[in-house]
Amino acid sequence: MIQHISVSRVLVAIGIVLLIAPALAPVQAMHFHNTGAGTTANGTELEEHGVRVVAYENLSERGQELYVRALRNHGQYAVPLGQGAPDDFHYVTNQDSDDDAGPSERRPGTIAIERPPDADLPPADEPSYHAEEARERAERAQERAERKQAEATPADGTATAGNETATPATEPTPSSEERQEQLAEQRREIERYDLMETRTGPPPLTASSNLVRLLSVVVGVLAIGVGGYLTSRP
Repeated sequence: MIQHISVSRVLVAIGIVLLIAPALAPVQAMHFHNTGAGTTANGTELEEHGVRVVAYENLSERGQELYVRALRNHGQYAVPLGQGAPDDFHYVTNQDSDDDAGPSERRPGTIAIERPPDADLPPADEPSYHAEEARERAERAQERAERKQAEATPADGTATAGNETATPATEPTPSSEERQEQLAEQRREIERYDLMETRTGPPPLTASSNLVRLLSVVVGVLAIGVGGYLTSRP
């Protein structure tokens, strides 16, 4: 009986400590770096829209490292406070977010990184590549459907003795080589400038710090429950 009471008290004490621990150690904010899918706008247009343009070579060594890590991490990379690159990036918070800024106002949380040509960097626009390829496949499918429809439809629009009707002129469809060249040009334009948003905020719910806090609460509740059960036993 005395042993049960001792064990139950220890469990309840441990549970209380585990429940209080997350409140004594608040979640620390982090610096987030999110790269977009690229843009076809030039430097002048980006500046007119309030986006600061910086050449990749002009970034500090830490700024270049964070940018490359964001590209390699599916466009998102976060570091604890004090480990960012404040000389290169302005980390906005929820209070000074630039979402409501006007078209010509400076957007401190957005930067356009001008990538050097033929740079040994991870691709800046993988989503855009897939989107362009999907659109190209759709255009090819539509072209094949139109060709089949034209072959199946009689040529009623040609001039005949009883009914002289001229077939309306249609614009020539770009060839496959022309579409490939257009796609390559779009890729080159997108690869030149890469947009990146930087901000400071709490870590996501799936972050290790939040998972540890959740585990502490769950174990604390279980410890108090087991301790209370042992105390109530005869």
